[in-house]
Amino acid sequence: MQNERFDYLVLSYMWGSNHTQQLRLLQSNIKDFQKEIPRTKFEASDVYKEAVRVTLALGYKYLWIDSLTIIQDSSEDWAYEARRMAIVYGNATANLAFLFPPHAADKPSQRDDPRVWNPCIFRAPSSQTPGIYVEHTKSSLRRDYAPEEKAQDWLVQRNWPLFNRAWTFQEYLLAPRTLLLGHKNLMWQCSEGFYDELLGSVAETHTTTPRDPKRGKDRGKSRYFPDTIHEMGVLLGKKRGSLSEPAVLSFMMDWQNLVDEYRSRKLSFGKDRIIAFAGVARAFSNLGQLTYLAGLWWEVLPIALLWYVDKKMAPLVRRENGLPNGELPSSVWTTEIGEKVVQPELPSWSWFSVPIWRYYQLYFLFGDDELAVRCKGYSEPKLVCWDDVFWAEVKGFRFAGLAKDRVPEGSLFDFAGLQVTIAVFVLPVKADWPADLATQMRWLQQHTASSSGSSFRWEPVLEYYPDDPAGRPSPPRNAIYALMAEFQVVRTAGNNNVQRRLAGLMLVPGSKEGTWRRVGVWKLRINVVDVHVSGENIAEVAKRWRKMSVMSNKWQHVLITLA
Repeated sequence: MQNERFDYLVLSYMWGSNHTQQLRLLQSNIKDFQKEIPRTKFEASDVYKEAVRVTLALGYKYLWIDSLTIIQDSSEDWAYEARRMAIVYGNATANLAFLFPPHAADKPSQRDDPRVWNPCIFRAPSSQTPGIYVEHTKSSLRRDYAPEEKAQDWLVQRNWPLFNRAWTFQEYLLAPRTLLLGHKNLMWQCSEGFYDELLGSVAETHTTTPRDPKRGKDRGKSRYFPDTIHEMGVLLGKKRGSLSEPAVLSFMMDWQNLVDEYRSRKLSFGKDRIIAFAGVARAFSNLGQLTYLAGLWWEVLPIALLWYVDKKMAPLVRRENGLPNGELPSSVWTTEIGEKVVQPELPSWSWFSVPIWRYYQLYFLFGDDELAVRCKGYSEPKLVCWDDVFWAEVKGFRFAGLAKDRVPEGSLFDFAGLQVTIAVFVLPVKADWPADLATQMRWLQQHTASSSGSSFRWEPVLEYYPDDPAGRPSPPRNAIYALMAEFQVVRTAGNNNVQRRLAGLMLVPGSKEGTWRRVGVWKLRINVVDVHVSGENIAEVAKRWRKMSVMSNKWQHVLITLA
């Protein structure tokens, strides 16, 4: 069947709590499996048995099950198959996703009468006449004292056990179609929307543009594959766009959301954290013509490096930990680790190098505010003017044992020792940046007053986010500030008419000579007050301020190697 084209389905499921009872392909039974899979053991799993029934009922002959096609105790076979996950799931006709593990006690045993929550439509609404419905409602007493009995609870994806597992994340994303099985209703998801067998469309894809900041997420698969991914290769490959383009900012925000969802999912074995993401990495790499480097993207690396660690939002903490509504005490946010990093020699600049915390998560340093301002600069240039002042320049990368800029076959899951070289401005922490910045800004005040007959006030806001929230809250004395990005915003509204925003990494000397190790991220916002800006002079003000440096000559432009 090597050269024969055939349609097949794939299975996405959970093993359950007792892994020893799971039927698996092993090196010890591969010869037996090549002859016949033991039917009695196969049908002992209600998931396997139902998956075969559904496959045949849909008119298909072939079903791919990972535990029966990948040699489970062979690291070589796992490494080979991990590179092919995007191919296997991406080329399948559909994915059969079982939302509950085998023989789960909390799995719905029977389906409710749909008339309880599905209205009877006597007359559909039109532009001339309203619709007429008959709908069953609970008594006011039940509504008041049983609010948890929500009519369509099976649609809440965070309550599906399957969607709490890390391995099933890429299986769900890569398959073009997914049939969701095991709950009260059959559900169906594809790239165009999310459907229920009785309710019909639950969520559909909505068209957006990179210059329109997002105002919500649908519950379909489309939210994981932003439209901007298709623009990345064209935008950046031909060097036509900046790293601050709305398409890039929007893509990075979506990518960070995807990473955070993946990190929120559980693994039976922490060593699988990297390889269970390899299929998603390949899919994005193919769609955007991007080069994957340890969870980040080579083409946008200076901005991709700006992930940081901070406290989870209070609503998320309450939901994940079953806490009541209301203000949470600060003592709740402990640095308890849910999953340690077990892979050796991971690049310090990769988010794979930090553990998964219970009360902390990753964020992207540039968010909705920067995207909205950047978009407004395009749509209303008389009100907002955005200028890129500096971006770090990536000079090369090197995988262990390979020549510069060579990508090995196993780059999706084996990047121990990976290094990148970047041209940046650096300043030692010992140089006392606050004092140095004050001196530089006083010089600018004098220069501005002598040239334009007016002066200004300035207000700096510096934020530092250590990669280890349990570590010291201030930068180490042997660290350096490494500038990744600087841009300027000039606007007519508000008091802070001129802003400089700088962002970068906090680095300390690495274990190997000539290398640097990441320990955190910093962001500086300089608000300049008392500068007159109007629709008539905004371009001139932006041009004048663009020439003014907020960095003294103590900052040095150097090449650094991140390890």
